[in-house]
Amino acid sequence: RDQLIVLGASGASAYKPADRAALAPTVDQHLIHLPGTRASELAVVVDLLANCLTPERAARTRLAVASVYALYLPPFKPTDLLTLPRHLAATGAFVDPWTGGVTRFLMRPVMAGRLLLGNLDRYVTRWRMGAVEQEIDRAAARAILIQQVAEDSGNPGADPEAAFTQLAQALERWRSRGGQVVLVQTPVAGEVLRAVPAMAMWPRSERVLAARHGVAAIDLVHSADDSEFRDGFHARDSASMLWTERLMRLLDQKQDQ
Repeated sequence: RDQLIVLGASGASAYKPADRAALAPTVDQHLIHLPGTRASELAVVVDLLANCLTPERAARTRLAVASVYALYLPPFKPTDLLTLPRHLAATGAFVDPWTGGVTRFLMRPVMAGRLLLGNLDRYVTRWRMGAVEQEIDRAAARAILIQQVAEDSGNPGADPEAAFTQLAQALERWRSRGGQVVLVQTPVAGEVLRAVPAMAMWPRSERVLAARHGVAAIDLVHSADDSEFRDGFHARDSASMLWTERLMRLLDQKQDQ
């Protein structure tokens, strides 16, 4: 069967596999979301899929990369990869006896190191930004997110175009294996876009860069009302299905083109 993998940072969790399966029951639905991750780490995951899936399986796999401006900004924090092997196994990435065995072996020290280095920082970040569903002051969570993105955007090491290029090159390698890909520019609250001009300008630049690399893009940046967000990137649980319906409808349209 064909499969759809949604890959991204914490914002990708809005697109739940069960919700997508209800809308597209003939396609296997998977989600790989790594909270706090950056583009360089997503590129590694894309390469893992490209190297581990058989060409036959890759040809029946569509990758939807959930993209947001913060993905391309420093600091590049360690991410908790504890669940990654389980996600990859579900997509068939460990079918090949050689690459599968090697990948499983290599993932063990990687997982342990990432857990020790990154877990505490990741959960503190998620708590501060209200990325975990709870009764929170959403205005305060949004203010924290705006401050954080503005600081990261002003970091001297910030080079969104170079970070995007690194991810795009991995996507090119994925496509060379027969895989399909679409870049999904995920929703951002209007208040956040107004507060961080660089973030408001990025989606257009990103679409130009994506086209340069032959990657199709879906623009959902302005598709959600501010009331649908926990903060400025993450969907409230009550809005998750609505976001998923929008995504699946546009993915179908993009498939038909």
